[in-house]
Amino acid sequence: YGSDAQPPKPKAPGLGEIFLGLFTEPSRTFARIREAGVGVWLWPAVLSMLAGVLLVVAWATKVDVDALMRPALEANARLGAEQVDAIIAMQGKMLLPMGIVGGIFGTAFGVLIMGLIYWGLGVASSEDRDRKPGFLDGVNMSAVLGLVVLPYQLLTALMCFLRPVGGLSPEKLSPTSLGFFLHPANPKLYAFYCSLDLFMVASWVLTYVAARHLLRARAWGAALCTAIPVLFVVFKTAFAK
Repeated sequence: YGSDAQPPKPKAPGLGEIFLGLFTEPSRTFARIREAGVGVWLWPAVLSMLAGVLLVVAWATKVDVDALMRPALEANARLGAEQVDAIIAMQGKMLLPMGIVGGIFGTAFGVLIMGLIYWGLGVASSEDRDRKPGFLDGVNMSAVLGLVVLPYQLLTALMCFLRPVGGLSPEKLSPTSLGFFLHPANPKLYAFYCSLDLFMVASWVLTYVAARHLLRARAWGAALCTAIPVLFVVFKTAFAK
């Protein structure tokens, strides 16, 4: 009484609004998450976990483990024929359960670690002196960005059910990647083409947008946030065999 009423706190967007907003008005969507100042990470993270597990199950139940692993194992001169057979047999049994465990705990761990990194970069490069980004902002950003590749996961899982998988890894089955259409003999170039997936590239762009509007990071901080997933591709391509 006797003072100005506090304005109502902005409402956080729901899961459906977040997903649609990522592809229609990403700047506004990330700004709304920041303005709400609450955790929206849980359901995006759960949805990413479920999609990841679905992809693993679809792939692991169809893949030819022998065709997938034998060429790389036989290239190792230190392994004999019996050792190669034993490793393939063991991996054939462990591929599905380990993939499911990785899809659940790997997703959770990835959201937290990337959230920590984004938070640190956001604090270091924040252009908002009145409200520095908190750890929750970094986790929100990490979890929400996982939704960008949800169509990739679902489409790739569908391809596993619809066509022979053989010894191909999941990224080589994505119909939205350049590697789905081009199969160069050079393994590094092939790995690079497979990394140029429509939704993967979209996630890089939206990482920059999220850093600018959710973390309120300066341009250089947003660029560093974007460079992290791009570096993963660089290293993966460099070590492809």
